Amino acid sequence: MENTERRKRRKGTMKGNTTLFTIMVSNLIILAGRLLFDDMLGENGMGYYAAIYEMFIFIMLLTGWYLPQAEARTVRIRLAKGQIKNAKRVLHGTLLFGIGCSLIICILEIAMAETISKKLLLQPLNSLAVWVMTPAVVLSVMISAYRGYFEGMGTEVPTNISRVLEQIFALGFGFVFGKIFHNYGEKTGNLVQNSNYAPAYTVVGIAVGIIAAQILVLLFLIFINRVYTHALKKQMSKDNSKIQDSYIEIIRSLLVTGLPSMLTMVFVQGAVFVDMLLYMHYISENTMQNYTVHYGSFYGKYGVIIGIFVCILSLTIAKPLAAIRHFHKREEYRVVKDIFAGEIHTLTLYGIPMAVLLAVLAEPVANMFFGRVSGTIFLLQVSSSLILFIPCALFSIYVLRILGKQMLALRNCAVAFILQSAAVVFLLRGAHVGIASVAYGYMFLFGVITILNGMSLMRYLKYSPEYVRVFAIPFLASAICGVLDMLIARAMLEKAGAVMTSAVCILLGCIGYIVLLLALKGVNKKELSKIPGGKMLERIGQSLHLL
Repeated sequence: MENTERRKRRKGTMKGNTTLFTIMVSNLIILAGRLLFDDMLGENGMGYYAAIYEMFIFIMLLTGWYLPQAEARTVRIRLAKGQIKNAKRVLHGTLLFGIGCSLIICILEIAMAETISKKLLLQPLNSLAVWVMTPAVVLSVMISAYRGYFEGMGTEVPTNISRVLEQIFALGFGFVFGKIFHNYGEKTGNLVQNSNYAPAYTVVGIAVGIIAAQILVLLFLIFINRVYTHALKKQMSKDNSKIQDSYIEIIRSLLVTGLPSMLTMVFVQGAVFVDMLLYMHYISENTMQNYTVHYGSFYGKYGVIIGIFVCILSLTIAKPLAAIRHFHKREEYRVVKDIFAGEIHTLTLYGIPMAVLLAVLAEPVANMFFGRVSGTIFLLQVSSSLILFIPCALFSIYVLRILGKQMLALRNCAVAFILQSAAVVFLLRGAHVGIASVAYGYMFLFGVITILNGMSLMRYLKYSPEYVRVFAIPFLASAICGVLDMLIARAMLEKAGAVMTSAVCILLGCIGYIVLLLALKGVNKKELSKIPGGKMLERIGQSLHLL
């Protein structure tokens, strides 16, 4: 009996673990795409790409990316009542609502493509990319609808597979079509004597690649749905429910369920698009700088390096979130509190040294990826704390949702968004720090979310961290190793090169941090058994007689 219970717990946690793991893998593929496209686009082209891609993400935040969660919940409610046919109608209602909304947006985008590119994005050459990208809105909504339906039916395998396939296909097709359109844009640019045509047309090619990837993924999901429908025919024949949900009722349920999630996503992820517009419009109105080039460098270099570290650290939140969901359903609140406390400690144990090491090794790491880029190095040095803030903020948002406190998470995110927007405006117009204002804005946004959500969770869970062990000791150990790494990097960089310097310093920094952490009793044996990589750290500590 006990073994059966353990298997059930493991199964429940693995489902959530796989889903979030897939999201992080997809994000890493997107970042790999930015690296690949950066060589093809250059900084100016990456500025064009950033504007189009972030605008598309912002539109999807408003139209479709909140649908899977809302639809899955709506489907589960119908299934719990044995209403298989109504569960199927939820899929049709979601498709009807999503396609209707996205078509309206597409029509507006097509009609206003030139205005959007000139007045909003301040990039007249991007009008064709705006026009080409419009079908992606409809396709993305349809994909989201099928994903939500499968999740509601109790299987997340199609969602996970399709999510990874979409990014792989987008990367491959984007590169191929980007090259084709780049050559055409280069010839056109030579004729009109404008070198910006090549990167602008490359972005059009990447947009075509994204759409091609979405079409293939949508066909895959439709095929899975056909197979799934055939398997459900027997169950549907036994469904004797007389009440048939109207599409209006289904849409209302989707909006009521999904609106808080959608607004939270807008306040968190939408800040990237809003901050980009604030920066570009200010620079355009008040300086002679090429805002497209500066933002392209920021997005394609700084954003990629920070993003890679954030994704790696965010992998640690997957299993604890699934466990918290599992034990919260069982009303085992003490266990929920222990898991939450353990993950906070895990994030600080790994996040603080990652942030410190990136700050002191910003030059060799940036040079290893992109060559000498002084602006990126400075931004990494002053804002590497994002590596810790973003996973902490995301973890706290998810936990509040699981605990039924989604409106509290929404309120905190809204406050943080308003404050960070004001901070970015002040930094641009008052402090005149240029592109660094965007990086500082991200720090402010995720820092405030982490603090506000953390305070709410500590109050709700009656949790008070051991500040010395959880925060002070990891920071002290990281700071000592960071100073030593900085000295070693300065001595090695010119002679050994960026790759060798980064490898040696990271290795020595990790070893030094582990030894100091164990010597200062920043983590004990029981905690090591629960954190990722804890068994290896335990063996090291025992061999050094520190445990």
